Amino acid sequence: MTDLFLENLIASIGVSVYGTDRDGICIFINPMGVKTLGYSDANEIIGQSMHELIHHSYPDGSSMPRAECALHQAHIDAEHFHSDNEVFWRKYGSSFYTEYWSYPLVENGVVEGSVMTFVDITERVIAQKSLLESEKRFRIMFDQAPLPYQSLNGEGIILDINQAWLEHFGYERREVVGHLYQEFITEESLATLYRNFPNLLANGTVNNVEFDIVCKNGTIRHIELEGRTSLDSHDNFLHTHCILSDITEKTLYINDLKLSERIIDGAAEGIMITDANRKILSVNPAFSILTGYSSEDAIGQTPALLKSDKHDQKFYEQMNKTIEEGNIWQGEIWNRKKNGEIYAEFISINPVLDDNGNIIHYVSIFADITQQKDNEEKLHYLAHHDYLTSLPNRVVLYENLQNALSLAQREKKITALLMLDLDRFKDVNDNYGHSSGDMLLQMVAFDLQSRIRSTDVIARLGGDEFAVLLRNVHNPQDAADVAQSLIDVIEKPRRLPSGNNVYVGLSIGIAIAPEHGLSAEELMQHADIALYSAKSLSKGGFHFYSDEMTETVKKRLEIEMGLRRALQEGELYLEYQPQVDIENGTIRSVEALLRWRDPVHGLIPPSVFIPVAEESGLIREIGTWVLRQGCKQAKQWLDQGIELRVAINLSSRQFDEGTIHETVFQIIEECHLPPHLLELELTESIMIHNEEKIMKQLTALKNAGVTLALDDFGTGYSSLSYLKQLPFDILKIDKSFIDGIPTKYNDTQIASSIIAMGHILGFKILAEGVETNEQLIFLQAKGCDVYQGYFKSRPTNPDTISMLIRKGVM
Repeated sequence: MTDLFLENLIASIGVSVYGTDRDGICIFINPMGVKTLGYSDANEIIGQSMHELIHHSYPDGSSMPRAECALHQAHIDAEHFHSDNEVFWRKYGSSFYTEYWSYPLVENGVVEGSVMTFVDITERVIAQKSLLESEKRFRIMFDQAPLPYQSLNGEGIILDINQAWLEHFGYERREVVGHLYQEFITEESLATLYRNFPNLLANGTVNNVEFDIVCKNGTIRHIELEGRTSLDSHDNFLHTHCILSDITEKTLYINDLKLSERIIDGAAEGIMITDANRKILSVNPAFSILTGYSSEDAIGQTPALLKSDKHDQKFYEQMNKTIEEGNIWQGEIWNRKKNGEIYAEFISINPVLDDNGNIIHYVSIFADITQQKDNEEKLHYLAHHDYLTSLPNRVVLYENLQNALSLAQREKKITALLMLDLDRFKDVNDNYGHSSGDMLLQMVAFDLQSRIRSTDVIARLGGDEFAVLLRNVHNPQDAADVAQSLIDVIEKPRRLPSGNNVYVGLSIGIAIAPEHGLSAEELMQHADIALYSAKSLSKGGFHFYSDEMTETVKKRLEIEMGLRRALQEGELYLEYQPQVDIENGTIRSVEALLRWRDPVHGLIPPSVFIPVAEESGLIREIGTWVLRQGCKQAKQWLDQGIELRVAINLSSRQFDEGTIHETVFQIIEECHLPPHLLELELTESIMIHNEEKIMKQLTALKNAGVTLALDDFGTGYSSLSYLKQLPFDILKIDKSFIDGIPTKYNDTQIASSIIAMGHILGFKILAEGVETNEQLIFLQAKGCDVYQGYFKSRPTNPDTISMLIRKGVM
């Protein structure tokens, strides 16, 4: 190859080439080199020091000393050298990034010079810098994006994630990048991803794929994914980009909405939704069943579709006023079904407000209570009448007696009360059976009614006891005449269905107002005493009341006086019986039980002195004392670190004045006792007298945080219509139903029913008188909440209760 050929080759190539001697002086340069360096003639370069000529510098523009020049050092060391990180300068001061290669010329082991090729890479460097800047900006936007983002390769390995991903799921980057995506999702979600991955590869995109991701703290978030694939220039798969949207709350909301729809559709109550103008928007299936109107019949109509015309305009005006003010209206209303039948319903109309307080919908929920009202009327009748004879009962007699006494006192007239008891009635029951006895009572009731005026009242009090209220008698002799007439009519023989003739007599006790008392209680008590005397001294006759009639009255008076003294002398005290959580055996509360130790007669049973306290009205004062002592003890335990609720029995007498709630509030304030540590126990018979006044006091106590318990449930009034309205927290199953568990079928069924019904109505259930392990096991199986009884502990003193709790015995 000739020198001319090489010279022409170098001159024609598209890169810059120059050569230097051993001192770095240019000895040749090709045209591309001259042009790149900004010269017009090679002679301007040849003979010059190339290091000085091109102002060899660092990328930042600072000059590079000859001693630090790698090219110069490579020339000295006879080494090949390559660089793409330096800057050359043109003739007129402009610079450019260069990539160059240096090749030493060695002859006989001595460096005689070097040849260097270089190219201008300014555009490439600028492009690279732009790309790096773009990537930097992308990374900032990537990490600041509000939604979690991830990229995966074809094997499902996580290549990259943004900051939102880490913050949302609680991981650190090192715990995620490089790991298989399957590590972070639930097993149930794997099938979803495997099913959708082929679609992603085939179509390049997937949308609305839902699955669950497990967060670092163990919680699970429900995610919606949108994915796109990235391909290389040959359409080969590179990786997948995915945006994640957390739809956990949305999913829960939708599920709740679906559940609400199912609940509405499955509700036994009729539900109707209207707009603000009362146009019906939707009804549930129960609405159609109860009213006979299908959804097609009802939608677009107004609730007037059901109007029965049994209510006046004022009724609807008051209802509309309530709901238009944004308040709930509840009450009973008579409506008409599609077939024209009138029915009663209990309805709650609830206005639905927007964020600005404007009514946008009305939701009406109602139940057909026609049968219930019929039952209530029957219950009301039974509550006021004797089921066997259909005569008024003691409640009606008492009310009529009160009214008669008030009227007689104003008009200065005489009222007489006759207490009647059949003689030899027990013999009829024993000899001919109870069905014959019932037939006899019906005959007697009919005959007694035939002998009194329409203005008078005859009542059956129970068993073979009757009472007659005579209004406006002129003198006691009139009462005696009526009594004798009644005795005469009863003494005649009566033929039973069996064909047997029976003879019974009648004993009567008479009390006259105002001579023998001015109150209903007093008159009934004195008539009872007179009856006792009549039966004891001469059956088949009548006696007027007198103070010397019976020793029983004296004993009762002695007990009453003793009770008054006991209050003053401190002979009364309280014992406490634990009420135990049936699941864990801990003492949840205690019942305060009143005891009386007389200095002469010793311990007096509550069954003896409590009735006297009730009858005398002393129960109010005693009840207040018990309240105060029980609250003091609860506070004393609290100060010892024992938080224990104390249950205290209240008498219906304590509600008579309508201020028992105020008394309770005053006592708990005096004792500095938190209201939730006080429980008040009442029997269901309390609601027989003045329901409105009783309810007012119970509601005030409930709102103050006092716990309310219904004692001896099932043995008294037992009206479910009242029970569901009463603000009680606890139902106490009477001991009489527990005694037969688990051997007596009726007792087990009654106890099971009370527990189930009580839980449905939202009550806690407490069983009284639990004495055996078998009873406890049965109650546990039925879900009873609390129990008390000798099986765990008899009533005891406060110190023993404290010891039991501290030792964890219970």
